[in-house]
Amino acid sequence: MVYNTTGADYAEYLPRLDPEEEIDAGDIVGVFGGKVTKQTRGAHQVMVISSALAVLGNMPQGEDHALHEKIAFIGQAAVNVHGPVQPGDYIIPSDQGDGFGIAIPPPSITPEHIGQTIGRAWDTSSAEESGKVLVAVGLSTRQAEQNLVSELQRENRELSERVSKLEFLVIHITTDRY
Repeated sequence: MVYNTTGADYAEYLPRLDPEEEIDAGDIVGVFGGKVTKQTRGAHQVMVISSALAVLGNMPQGEDHALHEKIAFIGQAAVNVHGPVQPGDYIIPSDQGDGFGIAIPPPSITPEHIGQTIGRAWDTSSAEESGKVLVAVGLSTRQAEQNLVSELQRENRELSERVSKLEFLVIHITTDRY
C-alpha cells in the first residue's frame, strides 16, 4: 500500500504554553514540559510549526484545537530564518523569541549548537532578507556530531604534541642548568 500526499512532514498537536501567544507555520518553538512557545532559551527541545503536514497525530481529546499547534516531528518543513542560508547549513533558533532561526555552516557547528539544531537547510536565502527555507527536520544530527568529535580529536592530538614538546624542552633546560 502506498500513501500519497502533497504534505511533507509528520506532525503532532502540542498545547501552547501561553494560550494567548500567536504562533504561525514556520515558527521555531521551544518545548517546555510538552508545551510550546516561541521562547527557546532553556527549552527541553526546539522544533518547528508544520507548514505542509502529511500526517497529524496526538489530536486533542475534548479540548479546543485552537490552544494547540501542529509541530513537525519529521520530514520537510518551511522554517522562518534571518540572514544568509546555504544548503546543508544547520538551522538553530535565533534566541530572540521571534520564531526565527539562523544558519550555522557545518564547519562552525559547536556542541552547544547540536542540541539546538532544528535540522539542515535544503534551500538558499540571502543575507539581506528574512524568509522561509525548506529544512529537513527531525532527522539525526549524527553527521554534525561525528564531524565535531573528529575536529575535537584532531585538536586534542595537536595539543598533546605541543605539550610533549614543551615538557621535553623544560626537562632539557632544567637538566642542563644543574
